[in-house]
Amino acid sequence: METLIKTLHEAQNLAELEAVSQAFLAYFVQANEAEKHLLGEAMRKKSNVILAQSAESIKLAKNMLSEIEAETISLEVGGKKYPLSEWLTITQYCERFGVASTSVVANWIKRGIIPTENTLLIKPLNNIRLIKAVRYMN
Repeated sequence: METLIKTLHEAQNLAELEAVSQAFLAYFVQANEAEKHLLGEAMRKKSNVILAQSAESIKLAKNMLSEIEAETISLEVGGKKYPLSEWLTITQYCERFGVASTSVVANWIKRGIIPTENTLLIKPLNNIRLIKAVRYMN
């Protein structure tokens, strides 16, 4: 049983996970209650790790797709075109540059740390504010 749990923890790809899962099920049928509990806990832990990795992979893929799509989209404001690949919402800015909260960036705008020429206020889009995608503070 310990070897089985170790194999589960070491499984790195879908084929390995499938094989160890089949072995788990075969062993589980004959296991006593204590072993069933241990096997169940090990499987739950591994499942949670897989789900977290999957969520991260999905987020990464969505970001990659949105960046590709943004490369081709421009926003026209006052007759001037702004490629969306160069502009971010405050929330996106925080995510990309690791800023703790949107209030920090809003404060930078108020204090002039982010120059006014590097901000866009889009009134027809519910007053959304875009920021040029450059690092302003370390």
